[in-house]
Amino acid sequence: MLNTQKTNFIIFKQPSKRIPADFELCLDGVALSPLKEVKLLGVVLDRHLTFSSHIEQTVCKARGLLGILRRACKWLPKGLALLAYQALIRSHLEYASALFVGVSNTHCDKMERLQRVAARIVCGAPRDAHAEPLLTSLGLEPLTARRNGRAIAILDSILRGDCHPALLDIVELPTEADLQFTIQKTRTLVGARRFGVAGALAYNNAMAS
Repeated sequence: MLNTQKTNFIIFKQPSKRIPADFELCLDGVALSPLKEVKLLGVVLDRHLTFSSHIEQTVCKARGLLGILRRACKWLPKGLALLAYQALIRSHLEYASALFVGVSNTHCDKMERLQRVAARIVCGAPRDAHAEPLLTSLGLEPLTARRNGRAIAILDSILRGDCHPALLDIVELPTEADLQFTIQKTRTLVGARRFGVAGALAYNNAMAS
């Protein structure tokens, strides 16, 4: 018998597509209604694959941790405060970050703003201080650059064949004469946000630059 406490059902779709209110999926005699969001391995997936809910929840958690860091920085040297940010806060912002390579800048900028706040806290700078020089002095790369780098590393491992076998099916491998991935055709924005599409595009752009 299907365990309804551990089984979720979601339909990924375009915002313009409607799901009938009475739509259900019947498995093992159990009727399941599609949810707007599901959580899988700590990542919140929404119907339109925007990751907006996941990022909002992550940002909310990180804000609370930044408040703790701000109070603790009174007694911490800069090096230890930086390490605390990287280990206790940035780790949340970067959890499963490769998945967000196709996410809109509107959502990702929320996380970038938090890193700028963290830089001011670690450096003991005023809240309105220009953050870019502080980030540079601390050696903190933009989260976008680190996210793209992680996606490129995953795709590079796929090319080398030293990845999990399941990853080989998410992209179309290039031929030996072509070092770039073939971008899978997609008719929707939801499809374009998939790692197999957005990640491959980021890889191709990085190799071409």
